[in-house]
Amino acid sequence: MTHTLFVLDPVETLCSAAFGQLVRPSISYEAVYWKDGQRGKKRTSYIKDVFIHKDGRSCRFHTGLLPRINKFCKDREITFRLKYTQRVIIPGTDPQLPGITFRPDQLSAIQKARKHQRGIIHHATATGKTVILAGIASCFRDCRMLILVHSLDLLKQLVEDFRGFGFKNIQTIGGGKNFGYLVGDIVIATCKSFVKLEPDLYSTYFDLVMVDEAHHVSDTDGTYGRILNNLFAPLRFGFTATIPEQDDKKLAMEGLLGPIISKYAINEAAGDDVVSRPRIKIVKISTSYGIRSSREWPKVYQKGVVENKNLTDKVVSETKLALDKGDSVLVFCVKVEHGKILAEALEDVIKQPVAFIHGATDPDERLSYKKKIMSKEIRCIVCNVVWREGINIPSLNTIVNAGGGKSLTLVTQMLGRGLRRTGSKTDFFLVDFFDPSHHYLIEHFGQRISFYSENGWL
Repeated sequence: MTHTLFVLDPVETLCSAAFGQLVRPSISYEAVYWKDGQRGKKRTSYIKDVFIHKDGRSCRFHTGLLPRINKFCKDREITFRLKYTQRVIIPGTDPQLPGITFRPDQLSAIQKARKHQRGIIHHATATGKTVILAGIASCFRDCRMLILVHSLDLLKQLVEDFRGFGFKNIQTIGGGKNFGYLVGDIVIATCKSFVKLEPDLYSTYFDLVMVDEAHHVSDTDGTYGRILNNLFAPLRFGFTATIPEQDDKKLAMEGLLGPIISKYAINEAAGDDVVSRPRIKIVKISTSYGIRSSREWPKVYQKGVVENKNLTDKVVSETKLALDKGDSVLVFCVKVEHGKILAEALEDVIKQPVAFIHGATDPDERLSYKKKIMSKEIRCIVCNVVWREGINIPSLNTIVNAGGGKSLTLVTQMLGRGLRRTGSKTDFFLVDFFDPSHHYLIEHFGQRISFYSENGWL
C-alpha cells in the first residue's frame, strides 16, 4: 500500500491516521514525569510523539521531520508519495562575498544549503559561521530574509558584519528599535523582540529565515516556535555548534528547521588547522565530608560548588598559574552569587580588579571588557552562562570551569570560547575539577571526563 502525504506548507504536513501510527516511533521520545508515591516522588516514563494534531482520520506533523520519516520508511519498506499544496524551490546562485575566499568546509556547507533548501549547519565554534551565513545570504540576494539571534550583542555584531560584506537595506528589530513594521530586504532581529510582532505582518513577507545559535529552537511552543510556526519562508536554516541532548528538543529543532545537513566537528577543524586544539587539565578537590548526607541537588550544588572553599582556593591557584605564564583567563560559573565569591577571591590574590560578567551587566560594559581582555589590558574575567556563547576572544589561552555540571552542550559552548586560532596560538587549556564529596558531583564529572576522553583531549 502506498500512502499519500500532503505537504501543506514549509511548516506542516498532513497524513492519514494509519500512516501516522506506522511512523510514530520515528518521531517519539521517552517523556518523564514525577508523581507522589508512598515513599515520596516516583519517576514515571511514557512514550510521547510530536504530532501537531491527530484524530481518528488524520495526523499533522512539522515538515522539517520529513527526511527522518523518509529514512524510517525506507528501512521498513513503507512506501509513500508526496503531494505539495505549493512547492517553492529557489536554486540560488554561487556564493560571493567581497574579500572572502571560502574554505572547502564553508563552501560545502553553503552548497548543501542550496541543495536541501532547509536544515542545520552543525559546525564547531570559531570555524567561520558568520561567513557561511553571509555566504548563503549571497546566494539568495533576491529573497527577503530574516535572521534571528538570541541577544542584542549578537545582533549588533551580525549587522556590522553584513554591512562589511556589502549587504544593503538592513532593518534591525531589537531593543525597542524599528518595532511594528517591516521594510528591510534583510531583517536582523532578536527573537524576544520579533515574537512580539503580529504574525500577519511577517508570515508571508520572507522567503528565507536563518537562526543563529539554533540549539535555542528547542520547543515548538517557545519563543522561536511561535515565530517559525507562523512563518512560511521555504528556505530555513539553523547554525549551531551544539545539538540539544534531549530527544524532545532535537525533534523540535528538526521539525521547525530541518535535519543536520552539514557537520564540521572540533577535532576535524583542529586537524585542518582551522581552530585551536583543546587540552584538558584535571585538578582534584579535597573531599568535603559535610555534604555527603545531602539528598537534594540544589543543596549539594550550593555547598559543594558555590560555598566550597576547597574549590574556590583551587580555582584561584590554577588561575594564578595561568596568569603567571602570561595567559588570559575566563573563569566560568553558573550562579551570580558564586561569580561574586570567585571575583573577590581572585582580586585578593592577584592584586588587581577582576570583572564579573553576568546577565545584569550592561551590554556596553560587556563589550568594553571584551575589548580589554582581547588586548590583554586585563587578563582575567569571571563570567556566567551569558558568555558561554556568542563571544569571541581570539587571544584567550585558558578557560576554568568553576561551575561543574553535566551538560555536554554547556561544556562545548565553554570550549568554544577558546577555539579561535591565531598565529601564535594553536591550542588552549580548559581546567576542570574532580570533587569526590558527593555522588552527584562524581556522576557529573564522569559525564564531562568521558566527553574529553572520547575526543582525545586529555
